[in-house]
Formats: sequence, C-alpha cells, structure tokens
Amino acid sequence: LLLIGTAAPRHNKIHVFVIYGDTSSSLASSSSNSSTHYCGALMGHEDWITCFDWRSMGMVDHLASGSQDARIRLWKFTTSTSSSSDAPSLYDTTTPELIEDTASDNDIDDEDDDDDDQEEIEGGESRLEIVVPGKSETSVTLEALLIGHEERVTAVAWHPNPQPVYGEDLILISSSMDRSIFIWAEVSGIWAPISRVGSAGGILGGPVGSSLLGFLNILLEPNHGTWMMGHGYGGALHFFSCENNTKELMTSDMTVEDRAALSPWKAQPCLTGHFEAVTDLCWESNAGEYLITVGNDQTCRIWAYLSLAEDEKHSDAKQVWVELARPQVHGYNLSAITSLSTPDHRHCLVSGADEKELRVF
Repeated sequence: LLLIGTAAPRHNKIHVFVIYGDTSSSLASSSSNSSTHYCGALMGHEDWITCFDWRSMGMVDHLASGSQDARIRLWKFTTSTSSSSDAPSLYDTTTPELIEDTASDNDIDDEDDDDDDQEEIEGGESRLEIVVPGKSETSVTLEALLIGHEERVTAVAWHPNPQPVYGEDLILISSSMDRSIFIWAEVSGIWAPISRVGSAGGILGGPVGSSLLGFLNILLEPNHGTWMMGHGYGGALHFFSCENNTKELMTSDMTVEDRAALSPWKAQPCLTGHFEAVTDLCWESNAGEYLITVGNDQTCRIWAYLSLAEDEKHSDAKQVWVELARPQVHGYNLSAITSLSTPDHRHCLVSGADEKELRVF
C-alpha cells in the first residue's frame, strides 16, 4: 500500500493506493512490472495531516495518523485471502496521473457533502474496501479516535516491543506542540493515555519563543523501546528512559495501567556544556573509555558515562554522562580532534585549531 496524507484547506484525506506486480493485467504499465491503482480515501481529520505510522501484525495491520486538529485516528486494516480470480475490483482504475490532471476545484466542492456523510458512519463500519482480484480483500475501519493533546500532533510511533513492559501488543507514542509526549493504550476497550512525559511549563534551552513550543518529533530505540528521544522546536534533544521493575511486572493479572505505573518514563541528562558549535568528536581509541569533543568555544572536553553508586551492580545505581576534564583551553577555535591511545601509550590525543597547528597531549 501507498498512503498519502493531504493538507488541503477543506479536505484532509489519507489517499490509499495499491501497488502490485501483474504484467498480465490490462491495467499494468507496459514499461514496468508494477502498477499503481487508486483505492479511495480515508476521511475524518479536520486539519492538515502531519504524521503516519504503520504497525503490521499478520493479517491485521494498524495505521496511526496525526493531524493539526490535535486528534489521532487509528485505522484497522483487516485482510483476507481471495480465492476467486473473478472477484470484482473496487478500486478506482484511473491512474494517478489522470487523477491529478482531471482534478479540479469543482470536484473538491462536490465532495463537501461526501465528507459529512462519512462522519455519520458508525465506528465499526468499513470506511474503505481494497480488493486485489484473485489475491486479497482488505477492509479498513476506524478503530479509535484519540483525544488528549491540546495542540497539533507532530509525530506518532508504535512501540516496537511493548509486551515485556506493558503486556499489550499495541502501544502508541505521540508528541505534540503542547510540550507533551503521550503513551496510549487500550484500557477497558477505550484508548486512553497511560503515561505522559514532557514539560508542562516549557522546554528548557533555546530562545524564549522556541522553548515555549513543543516537540517536533519522537524516536524510540528500535529493539526494546525503553529509550525515547524528543526533538524540541529550538533544536534540543530530550532523552527519556523507561524505568521498569522486571520482578513486579511478571505478575500476569496486572492491568496495563498498573504496569505503566511501575514503569515510569524519566528524563535523562544530556551532554551539555559547550556554549558554541561542536566541530569534532572521537572516542578514546584504545578501549573507548571516554568521549572527546572540541568546539568553537575554544575548549576540548572529555566525557564519560559513570555510575554514581559505590557498587556499580547495585540496582539503584544512577548512571550519567559527566565532564571529566578539559585537557585544552585554547586561544583559537578548535576544529579537529583524534585519539592515538595504544596499550603501551595511553591517553594520547591530537587537536587542530584555526591557528593551523597540531597539538599533542
């Protein structure tokens, strides 16, 4: 499937195209082994569509779409195999090029009433039928409308591995310009936020105008989803980690809300300190024991990931990035750094600056 979200003044639709290779079909292009056909549109958003995320679960797939109307819509794609080669095709056989050429303002005006009729469809009824003759039939329904953000939704992302922490197959993360990130789950048949991270009073860093704005994007660690990064409007990166108690989560009769309470998201410190642009960085070359950075603030800094507890194996040990030293405070902007540490000659580094000289430490 190919999904395209529009940002029309009055019509904000998710256009659905199906792409498949079938050279025997009369609809297939003579110059390519694949063909693209328009299936229809999913309607409901009242403002520009800003983001998508797709979650595949075998024969049932889920699409999350966010919009500037501060709403998130969850679409359910249920696919069944079609054994009949003569099954009727419900998609529009017009090619995308012809659709673009024949579209006009009058067509848009005529569809105003269609949008109103679509909103009257009950939640469980099919919003779109996608039929690939002789292959599959897919029914698209609106599963849920998520209301909670106060400003436009900027990003949505499905949790890559929610079972170990939440005991659910579907957990959605969303960010918004209201300076919040929501974690959504289905609670008693209703989708609701079970956790919230972010800054209610604003995001620190950057000018006043940007710090009062929200998150532009979110990114989850792809393997386990226990780390999350939020991208602020002013360019700041905000890191959050999911602190879970594995032993207590082993209880099978816990609800998703109880699991979320035992697995709070906590803000983690970032590497901050340079007050001008960072121009170069490298790891210590012998064993990667620390990170070295240089910048236009004319300083060279060494960073390490340290445990603040006396016993590193202690369960309450807090690990943070710490600036260990400044091996050089130069009179020129530093532009390059490299580590030459070896087992026989440890802690050796070379820096370059705008004075056109190399210095060895």
